[in-house]
Amino acid sequence: MAKPFINALVGVINTANLCLAITAALLASQIPHNTVRIVQAAPQTPLNVFYVAERPNSVYEPKKLVTCLDLVTKFEGFRSKAYLDVRKIPTLGYGQTEGVKLGMVTSKSRAMNYAEKRCSENRRFVRKTVLSSLTPQQVETLSSFVYNCGQRAFLRSTLLKRLNANRAELAAQEFGKWVHCSGRILAGLVGRRETERSLFES
Repeated sequence: MAKPFINALVGVINTANLCLAITAALLASQIPHNTVRIVQAAPQTPLNVFYVAERPNSVYEPKKLVTCLDLVTKFEGFRSKAYLDVRKIPTLGYGQTEGVKLGMVTSKSRAMNYAEKRCSENRRFVRKTVLSSLTPQQVETLSSFVYNCGQRAFLRSTLLKRLNANRAELAAQEFGKWVHCSGRILAGLVGRRETERSLFES
């Protein structure tokens, strides 16, 4: 659906400041630059009066929120039968370890319900423990991180300390440190942390 947009008057400006004025108008309108056109309102006068106008048939696509569940199902993967993970811990479904024993089986629907429940719990946990302001995407990303690393580890982490000190840029750098398991770097964790950092910074 096209986003409704009222033309924004850039103002009476000289040519030297035209680019700056247009940029300011685009930022104020919050419309992606590739969906607008610049219209000169009074081309027959010496005054440079411009409007930012939405291009015909342009479509504004809001950025999709990548949820905790999206990340968990992508990186954990589904296993119907309990198995030993790299730490030799019985694991089932989408990374479930709580109450799991070898020999247990599950369905995708049960595993999804468990993952959704854990993601909801982690969202509440993140909102409670992180004192600084977070975007919805950051909440989802951190909830996925906690799903993978655990609440206790997050409470002790430098990542949380950086967040609570309002140092988001430094906090983002901490994701890359959580790639070790049983004393070695796992390629799967490297990719997961890179994705989490990218989403956190988006």
